[in-house]
Amino acid sequence: MNIQQLRHFVALAEELHFGKAAQRLHISQPPLSQSLARLEAGVGMRLFERTRRSVALTAAGEALLAEVRPALQQIDRGIKSARKAQNGLPDQIEVGFVSSAALSVLPQMVRIVESTWPTVKLRFRELPSELQAQRLLDGTLDVGLMHVDEHSDPNFRVYVITEEVPLIALPVNSPLARRRRLKLSDLRDVPTILFPRDQRPDLRAALDMSFQRLGFMPNVVHEATSMVATLSLVSAGLGIAYTTDLVGQIGYPGVTFRRITGLPTGFSQDLRMVWMPQPKTSQLTAVLEKIAEGFPKKTGTAPQP
Repeated sequence: MNIQQLRHFVALAEELHFGKAAQRLHISQPPLSQSLARLEAGVGMRLFERTRRSVALTAAGEALLAEVRPALQQIDRGIKSARKAQNGLPDQIEVGFVSSAALSVLPQMVRIVESTWPTVKLRFRELPSELQAQRLLDGTLDVGLMHVDEHSDPNFRVYVITEEVPLIALPVNSPLARRRRLKLSDLRDVPTILFPRDQRPDLRAALDMSFQRLGFMPNVVHEATSMVATLSLVSAGLGIAYTTDLVGQIGYPGVTFRRITGLPTGFSQDLRMVWMPQPKTSQLTAVLEKIAEGFPKKTGTAPQP
């Protein structure tokens, strides 16, 4: 008994037709019949009942199929893993991302990986930038799509994917939507939707300081942790929100976008692909570098009002 004979057995057991099984195996019928005859001789029992018109499994054949099919699937997985190991490819890459990346960058990343390494799987987790940095350091993530600030670990490998342009998301019927550009001072008393302070404390602090210089504080009526939730609230007319051209390029029903001036430095940071210089496998760095190179640098452009 050998693996080839077992593969022939499973093919015939599933097709119950010699011609179809042989076609599936890319062999002719005589070698298939001979292989199955040797298998039956080896196990010492009949596995099929054959007539001129039909092929059926015996009780012994059904019992053998139940054990052999999952065993062959496991063998196939093992062979694929061995080939990946030989090539140094990871089975799976753990990817963290901020919500704005989900709208434009993630689909492109999936296309790059599927076209180049079809056996490598991507597993995505939506996380704020600060938490992504922690997960990279403890090895939970392999790569992050995040906004990196000056407090990030200096050992990170960083690749700029886009330069984001600050925009304000407005309900389409907002009076502010009639203007081509907005200033921070235009937003006095306007209901505002912001990210939670503990999600990006440094950015909230910088924004507060900018408002304080203008003599007022933002009228925060709702907080949302994801961009989809934020835009849903804007679309419902519950307030305005700070976003970027990565989101503006995609758009959202009931929402319009306008450029804004007067935001603090660093409010809209570059979206970057970040990973550790010492990967889990020998070829992971090469894979990540190839992924990064698949993105044209600095692709962000703000939509025209």
